[in-house]
Amino acid sequence: MVRCDAEGYNGKINMRIDKRSTAEGSVSYLAEQYYKLPLQIMTPFYPDSDGTVSVYLLNPSGGVMEYDNFRIDIYQEDETKAQILTPSANKVYRRKSDGTAHQCMRFTVGSGAWLEYLPDEMIPFKDSAYSQETDFYLQPDSRLITWDIMAAGRVANEEQFAFFNYTSQVRIFLKDELVLCDRMKVLPEERDMHSLLCMDSYFFLATVYAYAGAENTEELVVRVREALQEDAEGAVGISSPEDGVLVIKVMNRHMYKLHQELRVIWSVLSSGILHKEITVTRKY
Repeated sequence: MVRCDAEGYNGKINMRIDKRSTAEGSVSYLAEQYYKLPLQIMTPFYPDSDGTVSVYLLNPSGGVMEYDNFRIDIYQEDETKAQILTPSANKVYRRKSDGTAHQCMRFTVGSGAWLEYLPDEMIPFKDSAYSQETDFYLQPDSRLITWDIMAAGRVANEEQFAFFNYTSQVRIFLKDELVLCDRMKVLPEERDMHSLLCMDSYFFLATVYAYAGAENTEELVVRVREALQEDAEGAVGISSPEDGVLVIKVMNRHMYKLHQELRVIWSVLSSGILHKEITVTRKY
């Protein structure tokens, strides 16, 4: 896997989020921003009245090409509130030789700040190869809700697990100390992806990560389970590997049903961690 300190990025985003005082209260905003195509930062907007800034990160090419090497750095000052989104699913296009596409992301969340990073699914095409690293650097009173979604491929075209490899690593650091490392490497040529040890009969996998700080994580686990108990089709696993850290894995045969489950989980976590109702953008 490529290291996030490597050189030679052909797509880059740098963003710093700060806050300012207004008559209505504190408002977060983009204090600094830079992007290098094919990555792009869309105009920020404010769907909530609590001063949270929402930003779409866009890839106008519609996907990731062989040998693409992207880097995204987002820094949040203390007590800022940010929601980072993508406008649609990201595709990993078929490679023509033996190259791999890479994406490195680093989020630094200041004291008293919170982040919702809610990207759409990655869809690896036949013969594609992709790896990504996502690092979150938090403070004890930071808050985080994020997820990582992988599709088996272009399932509607009956192209399932036809990619070469797919690797995703998520790490959470608390005051520069590693508290979670979750690494997934999918090699369809070396594994029976439909076995019970892999994806069974499912085609879509989402992993939700949350940092709740001093909040009662056991209570959040119970609330998520209760909220999802009516869904008999998908598979769900919930754990708290570290104090304040939640990891929720969800599998489903249909992407729209997986999105429904994620919305339920997001609602529970937002209420329990951020103490607010979710704001559903037009995309959802």
